[in-house]
Amino acid sequence: MTKKESILLDILLKDFTKVEYKGNAGMVNIDKVVNGNNQLKKLSKSDIKKLLYIIRKEQVKIGINLITGESIFLTYDSHINDFLDGGGFELKYKKERRKLITKRLVFIITILTFILLIYSTFFQEAWEKEQQEKTNEILKQSEQPSESKKENRWTDSNGNIFIEKGNEISIIPAKYNKTGKEYKVFLHNETTENIEIIEDLIIKPKEFKVFNVSDGDTLKLDNGVKFMFGETYGLEVDDKKSQVSGLGGKYLTDYGVPNEIDFAFVIVPVGKGD
Repeated sequence: MTKKESILLDILLKDFTKVEYKGNAGMVNIDKVVNGNNQLKKLSKSDIKKLLYIIRKEQVKIGINLITGESIFLTYDSHINDFLDGGGFELKYKKERRKLITKRLVFIITILTFILLIYSTFFQEAWEKEQQEKTNEILKQSEQPSESKKENRWTDSNGNIFIEKGNEISIIPAKYNKTGKEYKVFLHNETTENIEIIEDLIIKPKEFKVFNVSDGDTLKLDNGVKFMFGETYGLEVDDKKSQVSGLGGKYLTDYGVPNEIDFAFVIVPVGKGD
């Protein structure tokens, strides 16, 4: 039943009760009712049949007799008037419409709740995973400082002590009777071979080390290169095979040389040095 049909049904029922349409024994001819109303007159026979079908069906649902018959009808005027006074088919349509809308809303809300539950569950898991990753990263970073504090110590055959912390190496000479000045020396290995300072202390290819060298000490590499520091002459480099290149200008940036470095060198293949 549509809204338009509910309005026409109430008009049809009301006209069924009009005295001018009643014949013998109070029976009503449907044709007189239809032809006597401009709104009903515009309807086709099939439309009228549909309205009568709806009345028969609905009166069974509500449990009240309104009309009986096929083309000649017996009408229950008191029932019809009570039904129309209570809102008739138009009110019944509105109630059913609200009920249908409510059912649809409940269905939509149920579906949306289900979707939100899945959505929230998925993103809760994703959020927890992200938080766990962040926590692991923080823990990893918090562990790095303690790891960076670890140091390795070696002593060479001359009694010099080498202390390695990450990429930085300090040298405590066996004889330390000069000015006490220290130099920070940056060495980068551009060869394809490991460069050994002493046993187990090496500079791998494409790797650098920073050495804290005291005045009066000599830094010896296993490839024959020597870096000698003295109060009188400063730095002297013993490079017989031309394996050392000094760094300056933009090359300091290219090789990532820290600002606090006093001297920066690259160890290169034999014959490629400055």
